[in-house]
Amino acid sequence: MEGTEHMVRTDACIVQRDFTVLLEVGHPGFERAREQLGMYSELVKTPAAFHTYRITPLSLWNAAALGWNADQVIASLELVSRWNVPAALIQDVRRIMDQYGKLKLHSEADHTRMRLYSEDERLLDELSGLKTIAAFRMERKDAHELLLPGEQRGLLKGN
Repeated sequence: MEGTEHMVRTDACIVQRDFTVLLEVGHPGFERAREQLGMYSELVKTPAAFHTYRITPLSLWNAAALGWNADQVIASLELVSRWNVPAALIQDVRRIMDQYGKLKLHSEADHTRMRLYSEDERLLDELSGLKTIAAFRMERKDAHELLLPGEQRGLLKGN
C-alpha cells in the first residue's frame, strides 16, 4: 500500500461534505491526487474540467482491506484538498472505517438464506432501521444475527 508519507500537498481537489471529491484535471498535482483518490473512492464522472469521485462505505472498506486506516484516508484527503476537509466528513470516515470487519455474511449450505452476523448489536439495529436495507426482507434471528434471502447477497454487498 502506498501510504501518505510519500504524498506531496497538491491542492488539486475540492473535498465536499457529501462524500464527493472534485479533482481539477488541469492542475499540476492531478496525477498524484488521482492515485491517492483511487485507493479509497470511486470515479463517477470524467468531464473536461473536473473529475468527480465519490467516497462510499464500500470504497472505504476496500481501502481498509488494502491496509489503509481512517487516519491515512483523512491525511490523504487533507493533502489533496484545496481547502479544509469538512469536519463532519472526517467523523463519517472514522465511523465507517471503524465498522470494517464487524459484519460477517455467511451463506447456508443450500444458499437459500444468508446470515448477517455481528458482535455489535447496535450495528445490526442501525442496519435494520435503514430504508435501503429494509427492502432486503431481513428477519431478526437474535441480537447478533439477521437472516435474508440468498438471492439478496449481491445487492446487499453493494449497499
